[in-house]
Amino acid sequence: MCRYAEHVYKSHFVCFKCQKGFKRRLLVDFSGEKDQKETVSHCPNCRSIMTNVGKDCEIPRKTDVKKWKFLKDLIELGISYHSCGCSGPGYIPRNRMELS
Repeated sequence: MCRYAEHVYKSHFVCFKCQKGFKRRLLVDFSGEKDQKETVSHCPNCRSIMTNVGKDCEIPRKTDVKKWKFLKDLIELGISYHSCGCSGPGYIPRNRMELS
């Protein structure tokens, strides 16, 4: 059973400039309409556009520069933490050697 089908969970949004992560509900969670267009999320600190990394992402600490760089590399390659909640987001590399 898909765990995200029964309850509304917030997605993780990150700002790579500030190295901060926030959770935010999507408009489709409120309206129930699948065709609802999402608005752009802005960082509350620097006002830059935040990236939706999915519900299963573990946001690194602000001081962990290596993990932030690695997360940014994953997102730029198109690897994200979006899933329905059944079996997780699938295989995600844990370090740079696995990424290559």
